Amino acid sequence: MGERIALVVDDSKSARFALRKYLEGHAFRVDTADSARAAYAWLQDQRPDLIFLDHVMPGEDGFAALQHIKDDPQTAGIPVVICSSNEGGAFVAEARSRGAAEVLQKPPSPDQLQRVLKQIETLSAAAPAPVPSAPAGQPHPVPTAPAVDTSVAAAPARTAAATPAAADAGELRELRESLDLLRADLATASTDSAQITQALEARAGAIEARLNAIEQRLGSDLANVHKHLEREIESLRRHGDQAVEALRSQYEAALEALREEQRQTMDALHQQRAQDHDARRQQFDVELRAVHEQFREELAQAMQSAREQALQDVRARLLAALGE
Repeated sequence: MGERIALVVDDSKSARFALRKYLEGHAFRVDTADSARAAYAWLQDQRPDLIFLDHVMPGEDGFAALQHIKDDPQTAGIPVVICSSNEGGAFVAEARSRGAAEVLQKPPSPDQLQRVLKQIETLSAAAPAPVPSAPAGQPHPVPTAPAVDTSVAAAPARTAAATPAAADAGELRELRESLDLLRADLATASTDSAQITQALEARAGAIEARLNAIEQRLGSDLANVHKHLEREIESLRRHGDQAVEALRSQYEAALEALREEQRQTMDALHQQRAQDHDARRQQFDVELRAVHEQFREELAQAMQSAREQALQDVRARLLAALGE
């Protein structure tokens, strides 16, 4: 299989880069666009085999862009994969009802991308091949059993660029023209009805065998997807338990650290209060001694003044008594 072209439309640069790397690993040449408008401009000149379209984008979202692509006859047959973190059944059903070939969960994993690509190839292989028209001026050949069996069994599978949506108006017109030619040829054919019945039965058997093969592949794919989902769920459970245990350990460690910090803060506060109390008591003692010393000095001065005054009074009385 040669190189295929994929267009990745996403407003996230990291999402475009990641999906591009995945697709390049599957032999795709990848071009990117950061908006629906940029994708429309790119599609005017080029036709990719596959389009990956982000669901949530500024301006026109993925569903609006999908509608635009499907409304354009030039791009309607290109399979479109909607990329979204919403993986609910209702969302997937809505995306497919709007014309999406598949839904890819964001962020995608290599296994999911492989599943989507394989599913698109399976759907492409199930699409009916157009009936070739006879050259102008020649009668349309009546199919015989060997010819029908060989054409159906050996019909090459379509690439990922084809989907059931490829049966557009042009192919329908071609089928109707072929049917008209077949009816005209049947009216003039010399082949007996037994040979025609045998050819039709052979074609029906080949188509039924092909449908059975497709159903088996789909069943196998669904079983593989189911097993993969079970492994993913179990892995998520283990990771979830480990994450919860890690968070619990971190919480307990952080709580113990807070408690230790609180104890240290309280100890420092008590120590600071004790130091402040001792400092205030020492200051009070100093001030009290100063007041006591000042009081003693004042008392001594007052007693000295009182003694001197008393001596003066006694001297004055003695002088007065001697003078008499």
